[in-house]
Amino acid sequence: MQSPTGGLKVQLQDETRRAFAGFGAEDCEPIAEDALDTPVRWRGSGDVRSLIGKMVALQFSFLPEDKLYSYTLRAAS
Repeated sequence: MQSPTGGLKVQLQDETRRAFAGFGAEDCEPIAEDALDTPVRWRGSGDVRSLIGKMVALQFSFLPEDKLYSYTLRAAS
């Protein structure tokens, strides 16, 4: 991710596109650095294990001049 103007935010949402409590874009700590393996963190919650068994969609938000090349989902170590 390369974001010189503000940062990538990720919202975790259900099948109706509603953000799960604590996992909205406004809860997400923006990722602005150009780096690999940067974890996404949400203020006030962050334990995605609370969503086990639920349908979850990811919504990425960033400005047009920012770039997202890829993402990987994996368990935290």
